Amino acid sequence: MADSKEAAPRDASLRRFAELLSLPEEHSSLFDQALLLTGIARPELREGWWLPWEAAFTQLAHQVRDDLGAIRGQGDDVLLRAYADCFARTLRFRGPPTDYFAAANSSVAHCLERRTGLPITLSIIFAELGRAALGLDLFGVGTPGHFIAGARVGDSFRFVDPFSGRGQVLTPEQAAAAVAERTGRPPDSVIPHLRPASRREIFARMLNNLRNAFELTGEFAALARTLEWTLVLEPENREAQRDRGLALLRSGDLHRGATQLLAYVTHFPESADAETIRREAQRALSTRHSLN
Repeated sequence: MADSKEAAPRDASLRRFAELLSLPEEHSSLFDQALLLTGIARPELREGWWLPWEAAFTQLAHQVRDDLGAIRGQGDDVLLRAYADCFARTLRFRGPPTDYFAAANSSVAHCLERRTGLPITLSIIFAELGRAALGLDLFGVGTPGHFIAGARVGDSFRFVDPFSGRGQVLTPEQAAAAVAERTGRPPDSVIPHLRPASRREIFARMLNNLRNAFELTGEFAALARTLEWTLVLEPENREAQRDRGLALLRSGDLHRGATQLLAYVTHFPESADAETIRREAQRALSTRHSLN
C-alpha cells in the first residue's frame, strides 16, 4: 500500500472528499460529494471553490419547488411524473450531443451549467434535485452498461432514464427493457440490478469513467490523480495502486511513480506481475538518476 504521505489527500478537493466520505451518508449530500470530483481535472482549485456550485444547485431546487409545489398534495406518483417531465422538457437536461467520453461529461458542475452529461451525472442531479426540491425518495441505479434513477413510490419502485431526455416514468419491467435496448443485454439480466446504488458504488463508477476518459486522451497526470482518488475510496485496490504508479511514470514523475510501484510490490508480493513491476520501478529510478 502507498505510504502515509502518498495516501494523504494533497489538494483541497480530495481533502474535502475524504472528509465527507468519512461521515454517515445522512450527514452529507451526494451532490456535494460528487461535485468534488470536478477537482480531479483542476487540482489548482482552492478551498471552497465548490460553494458557488452548491448555491447554484440550491437555487435550481427553489425553482423546481416553485414550479411544481402546487401539485405536491396530489401524491408522489403524480409529482414524480411532473418532475421527470420538468427535468427533461423545462430544465432540458440531456445527454451530450458530441464527445460522449470527454472527462467534462463526468463533472457534476459541468452538467449543472451546460445541462448535459453522462447517464450517471444526470442521474445524480435528477435524484438529488428531486429530493431537495420536492422531498421525493430518489436514488441512483447502476445497471450494467448504463445508469438510471429510481424512486420509491408507496410500496413500488419506479424508474427514470434522465439521459434519454424523454421524461418518462417506467415500471421495473419497462426500465429493464429500456436498458436492454440501449446496451444489448437481455432484460432478465438487468432486473437484479434495479436497486439503489450505494455512494461508494457511484463514486467508483464515476472514477472509472474518468479513468477511461484520461486514458483515451493520454492525460497521464490527470489519470494518476484519478487513481489517487480511487485509493482514497478503495485503499486496498491493488490494480489502482499499480496503475497509479505506471501513470505517474508515463506523466514524467519518475520518483513518485517508482515509489508507488515499489510500495505495490511490497504490499502485494504474491502478485503475478510483482517482479515485472519491480524491474519497471528500478528502471525508472535509474533513468531519473542518470538525468541528474
